[in-house]
Amino acid sequence: MKTSDDLFQLIKAMTKGEIRFFKLLSRKYNTKTKNSSLQLFEVISKMETYDEEALKLEFAGEKWVKYLAVEKHTLYKLLLNALSNYQTYLYRNDPREIDLLQQIQMLQSKSLHAQCSKIVNKLRKKAVAKNSAIYHYLANAWDRDVTHGNYDILTEKRMNFIIEEQREVIEGFYNTMMYQNLCDQLYFGFIITKKTRSREELEAFMAHPMLQGEDLAIGVTSKFSYYSTYMYYYELINDREGKYQNTLLIIKLLEDYPNFQKRCMQNYFILKGQELFATILRNPSQYEAEQKAYKKLPEKYAFDYDASQTVRDIYKYQLLFCEIVYACFTGNTAKIKALNTSTLGELKILELKNFGFPPTELFHYLAKAYFELEAYEQARFWCERIEENLEKNPSTYIRLAISSKLLFLFVLYYKEDYNYLKNMVDALKRFLKRKGELNEYYLLLLKTIRSNLGKPLSKNSMKTIKAKLPQLTQLKPKLYFDEALFYDELEGLRKASLCLVENS
Repeated sequence: MKTSDDLFQLIKAMTKGEIRFFKLLSRKYNTKTKNSSLQLFEVISKMETYDEEALKLEFAGEKWVKYLAVEKHTLYKLLLNALSNYQTYLYRNDPREIDLLQQIQMLQSKSLHAQCSKIVNKLRKKAVAKNSAIYHYLANAWDRDVTHGNYDILTEKRMNFIIEEQREVIEGFYNTMMYQNLCDQLYFGFIITKKTRSREELEAFMAHPMLQGEDLAIGVTSKFSYYSTYMYYYELINDREGKYQNTLLIIKLLEDYPNFQKRCMQNYFILKGQELFATILRNPSQYEAEQKAYKKLPEKYAFDYDASQTVRDIYKYQLLFCEIVYACFTGNTAKIKALNTSTLGELKILELKNFGFPPTELFHYLAKAYFELEAYEQARFWCERIEENLEKNPSTYIRLAISSKLLFLFVLYYKEDYNYLKNMVDALKRFLKRKGELNEYYLLLLKTIRSNLGKPLSKNSMKTIKAKLPQLTQLKPKLYFDEALFYDELEGLRKASLCLVENS
């Protein structure tokens, strides 16, 4: 185990409430003037990246620094114990299932069967309320053991109840695991592996009997997996509307079951960010109202005290990304310039972590924002990433792929990389022809760029392209619901084309 990395990551993942609890616990049980574990914790928690040498320098005067590895290992174990105790403390008025299990085991070891039976019933009620197949199974198993050990309650009626409940638990557990298995097969087999799958293969998978209706999913966990499976399916077939509707179903499910939501808080915020992003594409006029509601989530879920660093990062970067998309979408260049290149640079974290945004869309809007800032080198970097991603994921939304490729052309034009640009123009023409999208506007635009690179356009060429550009708004693309987005993209291209013409 890489203790240094594990320790650093654990400390950074702690919430403010957990940090406070650990410090109180450390001071309570370690009354030394100098608490080495607490000292070590304070210094590491302030680090942006783990630095062993800086740590040794900080504690150069301490005797225990010679045994730093031992101190770190001790601190790691103390933190795990403190975090476990903190959870018990949080739920002291409503014990968690794991706490009830410990109580059951303790009472059973002392042969206090009547008291043990009461705790088992508490565990059963909690498991049923939360639709937890695992804890329902454990409650049933302990009830069986307690009943076998206490002849006073060992009746035929009692045993029939336990046996019937066993059947119910097995059915619920099987249902939960089957839906999780189907969801995992689709997610890891089709999305994570990035392997190209045929539409027939995907449809054959979705024809599974258990995916033919949500009523077949028993309980909240099964329904969560069912909706997630369909959300991934719609993502794979580029049906944004279907994906959006299933995203809403999952959000509602989580909000209807607060206990389950706590377990899935990271997923919840990823989905809420996707909902905000979809609002821009579906109905931009509603974005600001939805954004206000999104900004109230930290207060609602006690972010300052209870949220992990991962959840806080998801919230922060999804909000920033949606701001950029909205600014690009509405043509608000002033907003983009207010963000500046260093702020945009922070969004690289979205590429490293799974925050729910498709890579091509993330790269596209970053490239577009950098282009607006005239930071053409960074814009080119992200355009090249788009090209790499389109090769790996040929099923990307066709309109987004076209917009990204055209954006790359204009980046190259302003970078004056004419040789590469000629190749890109030819490649885009082939791409459009293969996809059946080579309409009169694109053909004219590509032909004009290709034939006039690095030299002024002739007056006749300028007249021709200016005359044809208004026809842009008459195009009727086949879309799911992002028609407004596509028209915005085309309007941006029209303006860029005019800029190209006027500057020549």
